[in-house]
Amino acid sequence: MNKRILFVHTRELCYYSGSYFLQQMQKEVAKLGIESQYFSLGQDPSSLEGILGRHYDGVVDINSKLPYFVLEDDRRFLDVLGAPFYNYIVDHPLYHHPGLTFPLKDYHAIAIDHCHKSYMEKYYPHLQQVAFLPIGATQSRLADVIPYEKRQIPLLFLGTYESKDGMLEKFRALCRKTFADQKIRQEFYDLGMALLEVMLAGKESANGERVEIPMEEALAGIVDQEKLQAGAYGTRDFAVLMNYLYLIDKYVRNARRHKVLSYVADLKVPLTLVGEGWEKVPLAGQAQVRLLGAKRIEETYDLLADARQVLDVNPLFADGVHDRVTSAMINGCLCCSDMSVTADPAMGDGRHFCHYSNWNLDPLGYALTGMPLGQQEEMAGRAKTYAVDHYSWQAHAKKLLDLMQIRP
Repeated sequence: MNKRILFVHTRELCYYSGSYFLQQMQKEVAKLGIESQYFSLGQDPSSLEGILGRHYDGVVDINSKLPYFVLEDDRRFLDVLGAPFYNYIVDHPLYHHPGLTFPLKDYHAIAIDHCHKSYMEKYYPHLQQVAFLPIGATQSRLADVIPYEKRQIPLLFLGTYESKDGMLEKFRALCRKTFADQKIRQEFYDLGMALLEVMLAGKESANGERVEIPMEEALAGIVDQEKLQAGAYGTRDFAVLMNYLYLIDKYVRNARRHKVLSYVADLKVPLTLVGEGWEKVPLAGQAQVRLLGAKRIEETYDLLADARQVLDVNPLFADGVHDRVTSAMINGCLCCSDMSVTADPAMGDGRHFCHYSNWNLDPLGYALTGMPLGQQEEMAGRAKTYAVDHYSWQAHAKKLLDLMQIRP
């Protein structure tokens, strides 16, 4: 009997990346001889009923809503479907806590960060398996067409910006809305502010450098366990508390982006920004800064193929691999990133991307203003070869089938 995998799209991600990623997975798995189907839920959950009664060897979705779905007889949809379900979590699991709590019969998760993997293993022990597999990288049809020295975009940044002040106001509003008890409200607010301070400061690594501290590690280091068990923060569950504090994570993400992009703008290097929110930031008014606004993710790959350097500010992935980095690499760009060098040790050896940290921006400044063009091109070429071998959608499909234990 032929193996069959269903790729279901139930939740869209920013810039329509969720549906795009799932369709790439489906196409590449099909090329390996696996019968596969892509299904988009749309606005009508009842359309899922047509899937029931068919045999699948695996079901894959990204940041899925499927665990929530219940049939009229109160049975969970995924339990009735009966296939191993893989929830591909492409952000910190704290954002998807409710969907990860359901004790489904055959529930698996995939993480793109080693810390996220450990977090899910610890706080969601009912999961049958938690695997690590970064999202695949897309290569533009132009990647081999435009020579490095003739590319028209000196520096490209892809990403959204949300106001830090806006995040704080949303956090205050969340406190008011969630906690009627004034004492609990104040305890929770004070905890959030203490967490914010610790996360902004980072931590010292084994080699003495400052690095990002995972939010769960930061919170565990400051939360009063006696107060937590007494419900002083509105819950006795650490994973629920993490979920409540999601706006602190978002604040730090945007603070990092604002700091790094402001530093780059001060260097006066030509900068192209793609993403929402940057028009509200003072740096947008500088002559060397070009705003392209929001674009669907599939539109960004041709931009990468015409860019020499790409700036990545990771969304607090303390030990993960973001597809922005690998897609920059596979399109022949020199990527400058604060990505952890331990997430993929072979890639973090200093020969595949320019590593900087939020506590030491000097390597970024050198890459943007001092690195010779020939050295840039050499590093970009090396990175491209590595990304094709290890992060292309073809390579991803093989790794996905391996973790699902499905053989073509």
